[in-house]
Amino acid sequence: MSSPKWLIGLCALFWIGAALVGAPRGLTATPAPTPTLAAFNAQIGTPGTPALSPTRPPWPTPTPLWVPQPALACLRCPPVPVFHTNATGEWTLARLPQPEEGTEPLSLTAGIGRALAPAYAPNGRWLAFQANEDGNWELYTLDLDSRALKRLTNDPARDTRPLWQPACLTDTAPLTGTLVFQSDRHGKADLFLLTLDPAATPRPVTTAAGNNTDPAWAPDGSLLAFQSDRAGNWDIFTIRPDGSDEQQRTHSSADETDPAWSPRGNALAYLSNRNGDQDLYLLDLNSGRERQLTTGTGDDLLPAWSPDGRWLAFQSNRDGNWELYAYDVISNTLLRLTTNPAADEAPTWNCDGSRVLFQSNRDGDADLYSVALHDPTDFAQLTFQPSAEVYPLWQPPFEAGSLVLEQLPPAQLRSTPTPELPPATPTALPGGSPAPTTTPIPSRTPAPAAAPAGRPWIALFVAGGLLLLGWGLFHRRERHGG
Repeated sequence: MSSPKWLIGLCALFWIGAALVGAPRGLTATPAPTPTLAAFNAQIGTPGTPALSPTRPPWPTPTPLWVPQPALACLRCPPVPVFHTNATGEWTLARLPQPEEGTEPLSLTAGIGRALAPAYAPNGRWLAFQANEDGNWELYTLDLDSRALKRLTNDPARDTRPLWQPACLTDTAPLTGTLVFQSDRHGKADLFLLTLDPAATPRPVTTAAGNNTDPAWAPDGSLLAFQSDRAGNWDIFTIRPDGSDEQQRTHSSADETDPAWSPRGNALAYLSNRNGDQDLYLLDLNSGRERQLTTGTGDDLLPAWSPDGRWLAFQSNRDGNWELYAYDVISNTLLRLTTNPAADEAPTWNCDGSRVLFQSNRDGDADLYSVALHDPTDFAQLTFQPSAEVYPLWQPPFEAGSLVLEQLPPAQLRSTPTPELPPATPTALPGGSPAPTTTPIPSRTPAPAAAPAGRPWIALFVAGGLLLLGWGLFHRRERHGG
């Protein structure tokens, strides 16, 4: 046999060996790209119809009952979320940058003590929050354009959790609108109303016995939902801003807490422990019918409505670890959004409802992430600081659980990973339910498509061995005159 034929055969053996071992064409593996903040901003910068995963069928069209019908068309979604950070050594507020502002978060409230419980104004320009600059909780506002701070209250009582009444506010108007807030000015927790006028003073909304806490505005600003323990357990009530037409909405002997209005304003979601664990319930305000949404072991906390009123995102430890879920109120189905041995908590939505933002300590310290509703394998990390970034706020535009930070000692700058924060619990519930210790759940993070680095050398070694074997057979045949 001539040498050229042997050379062709040897080359064929080399490539066959490489193919059998599965070596890629390159000598090093290409790692999966890391999601960047710029990529995230590109994904969520323009509200619109979210792209569906090619492996999932299109979602059914919502029924007319749940089609979004905003009571106030002039409400605006803020361009970026705000969140809590301890980067300065104390819990303060910050926001993600807009695309033209770089990649670093922008500090908003440094220098006025601990700042918590932010709430966006209906025009998305102003922020109301609580801070303890002088050692006592008072209310403040911040102009997000000019960074101008204004203190609203000065009272020895604790003034907390301000929420802006939905109303049509222009960007050019001076600071205006009406806030509801929670205060113990009368020796117990009650709701108060404050018009943002220099001559206005807070006036009470609730006066009944017991503690009246956790206010939530109806989308059209005509009603307030809240929880009260006046009967010895927590129930959900509604009341008009002037204190009239107070109605008890739940009547169980268990605790019903954390009311959340549907975007259309015709239903309230809330928590109840009537079956032993915290579960989600839904009350149709038109018919008075109540429906239990979630069941099973574990606690379901911090419900947040999607902007279209179809989904309720929440955190749950039903599988032994805090993860995020979304409940479809049309099809009565439950979608798991995260699967990670870390604690994934405090969900909030982006403007078009295509992604859920949350906090997680999956990288050692608490950072912010987002996950796509229609493709839970699509997630992005949004903050990368060595400090803790927690409790993001975007949609719905009210505070969701950051009052748990009131119970923590002053934040400290850390060079080591931040310990896991305690699980968020409804504001006025006594105690909390810690997540049980379980075997870590495997991560849902998709594996890189390329072969691990080093595997190509195995292919070359095998192919080289086949090459030498073929070369030896060739010379043996030549020596024997084959």
